[in-house]
Amino acid sequence: MKHVPHLLSISLCFVLQAANSQEVTVRMIDNASKSITLGERMSPETVWNRFGVYAAYSFDDTEYLYGHIDHYNTEGLGFTCFNSTVHSFATDSKQYRVIIDRKYILSIGMNIRAIESLIPATERTMEKYADNSYVIRFIDLPTGIVLDDRLILHADSQDRITCIGWEPTD
Repeated sequence: MKHVPHLLSISLCFVLQAANSQEVTVRMIDNASKSITLGERMSPETVWNRFGVYAAYSFDDTEYLYGHIDHYNTEGLGFTCFNSTVHSFATDSKQYRVIIDRKYILSIGMNIRAIESLIPATERTMEKYADNSYVIRFIDLPTGIVLDDRLILHADSQDRITCIGWEPTD
């Protein structure tokens, strides 16, 4: 019985972490079965069945993350699985759409100004860097906390998006 408070706090931590994360999906326009969702379990067999590719490279990261990392590249989409869970992605293909929380749909070729009007300033922070990349972090509306994971947008000289990626915090 004395471990119940400790177990309760661990459970609460997982619930809060789930509540403070975005549902982010990358989906091919012409074939919805070719999609990934951050946090989704993706074994090498699942990736093969869905995309028809094997890992471009794999390694055990014992220095920083202490886990197994597989990196896949397919048809304008690259993604990483950490311990068989989709961890990050990048796409530079107009064949894919990025869907955030089932309400924001981003695609290659969109203008940065369209993104600014699509995602209200009350729900995000946005920083521009010298290399014409933008980092967007989302705000958890009930708490006002800026979430750690980040959406990365690369744009050309006309501020059209050329690459969309999602990176967890290091």
